[in-house]
Amino acid sequence: MIRNVFALLLTITLSMFFALASAVAAPVASPVADPTGAFSGLIELSGGRQIYAECAGTGGPTVLLVSGYRTRADVWTDPQLGPANGHPMVFPSVASETRVCAYDRPGTLTVLDGVRFSSRSDDAPMPRSIAEVVAELRAVRELVADDQPIVLAGHSLGGAIVRLYAATYPEDVAGIVLVDAYSEFLAAHMPAEAFAAYAEYASVIPDFLADYTAYETIDFAQTSDALRDATGATPLPAIPFEVLSKGEAFGLEGDTPGFTIDQLETAWPEAQADLAALLPDKTHFTVSDSSHYIQL
Repeated sequence: MIRNVFALLLTITLSMFFALASAVAAPVASPVADPTGAFSGLIELSGGRQIYAECAGTGGPTVLLVSGYRTRADVWTDPQLGPANGHPMVFPSVASETRVCAYDRPGTLTVLDGVRFSSRSDDAPMPRSIAEVVAELRAVRELVADDQPIVLAGHSLGGAIVRLYAATYPEDVAGIVLVDAYSEFLAAHMPAEAFAAYAEYASVIPDFLADYTAYETIDFAQTSDALRDATGATPLPAIPFEVLSKGEAFGLEGDTPGFTIDQLETAWPEAQADLAALLPDKTHFTVSDSSHYIQL
């Protein structure tokens, strides 16, 4: 069941899975004394806001995993969400090779067997700009990586966050992995009115999540504009750069007002190819047997 849920998730379609979800209290995480070691718990940003993070493994560079829109860090870590074929989750796999960290952005969510688990990090005012999210990521990186360059791996909207981070702080980034990442080039491959509807729908909070007032909300159109501006001003540095793209359909169902699923499915692989063309010496894999959540 869990694999099916996550295989069908897209950033804008959480509603179809949460109708029976009930809110539960997240486990209380403890503050972390040394965020440069192995830990799971709360790290404190300047200003006092606390972010849930976990790190494991040794060696360098540290790999920092950035989840997709409205998705907690356990999409990388929790075997209950993962495949049933015995393969380990991404987080412990990377930890066997080098140090790896993941964190919860405010307003994110996980659903397990119809039970809702909210972000383990402190809330932040919503909606947020992509620039605010990138600034938060840098604060996390400075704490967990001891100010050393890192490899950033971002899924879905996390890929856009990773790319804007690299354009803003290129000296911080040792390599990039994009996991079926959201691309600003998507707009160019959809009719203008369809993309505008897609971006607007991504900000909708379903009625049955109205009680989650801190639910992550980010403007996709503004994110696309920010990425285009950043890429133009600061092209990606010549670092290892890998693009993983889904080979199967999202599997979406239900109403998508103002755009069609076919429009999105047609535009997505074209936008992925545009991402892969950002650097000449890139690696681009299409994962033929996976939908959007390649890491699962």
